[in-house]
Amino acid sequence: MSYLIFGGCGFIGRNLVTYLLSDETTQKIVVIDKIPPAMAWLSQKHSAAFSDSKVIFKAVNLLSKANLQKIKEVGVNFDFCVNVAAETKLGLSKEVYEERVAKLAGNCAEYAAEQGVKLYVELSTAQVYGSSGKISKEDAKTSPKYDFECCKLKAEQTVEQHP
Repeated sequence: MSYLIFGGCGFIGRNLVTYLLSDETTQKIVVIDKIPPAMAWLSQKHSAAFSDSKVIFKAVNLLSKANLQKIKEVGVNFDFCVNVAAETKLGLSKEVYEERVAKLAGNCAEYAAEQGVKLYVELSTAQVYGSSGKISKEDAKTSPKYDFECCKLKAEQTVEQHP
């Protein structure tokens, strides 16, 4: 199996890469991130994972559809694509979240669809359901409160538009 991981140098991405390497069916993992592994404060365990011959890193600005085309240079056809990339700092403007969460997710989903990826996974947040204190199911009513949560919901809706 081959994997394309958007945002693979972040906390969730680096752990996903390490986990996928433990699966004997994993043939190739292509990690796309704006921050190279050498600058991502990886632990020894994660550094070892990124040094594995099955892992390829490529620095790409996911906000630019033209830059996404650079991923083709690695010459891998992907079975699965996981997007864990997004702006996660709190307190930024709605415009920043619109671009670095919703637009970014749309670009990634569109690229994956164009490449014929078998399965695309978009990581979101339970915060899109609000803070009722109750467990929410996927089909529960959404009620995001803050800009980040609103943009994560918008990202989900954007991704749903891609086959």
